[in-house]
Amino acid sequence: MQVIWQAIQVSQMRICRAVGCEFMARVLAQMKVFPSEADIDLKKLQEQLAGHMPKDASILKVQEEPIAFGLVALIVTISMAERDGLIEEVEKGLAATPNVGEVQTIAVGR
Repeated sequence: MQVIWQAIQVSQMRICRAVGCEFMARVLAQMKVFPSEADIDLKKLQEQLAGHMPKDASILKVQEEPIAFGLVALIVTISMAERDGLIEEVEKGLAATPNVGEVQTIAVGR
C-alpha cells in the first residue's frame, strides 16, 4: 500500500535519484569588491563581475559604497548553491576579474 506524506517545509532537502544527489538550499553572500583604481567605470566592472561567476552562483544586487578619496567599492549580493568550496570559487572568480583590486567576504547566510 502506498503511503501519502503531508507537505512539510525544510531549509535544506536532498533529492537522491539516478542522476545523483543535489542540495536544494541556497546561500546568500555579500562581498565587497574594491576596484584597482579610483577612475574605473563601475557599470562596466559590474558586467565583468557577472561574467566571472561560477555556474552555481549569480549576482542578485550590486550597491556602491564610497570609501575615501574618490574610491568607491561595490557591495555584491550573490545567491549560490550550498556546496563545499563554492564561496572560495566565487572569491577567486571575482578576484580574477580585470580591474578588481581586492575582494572581501562581508556576510554569508541562508
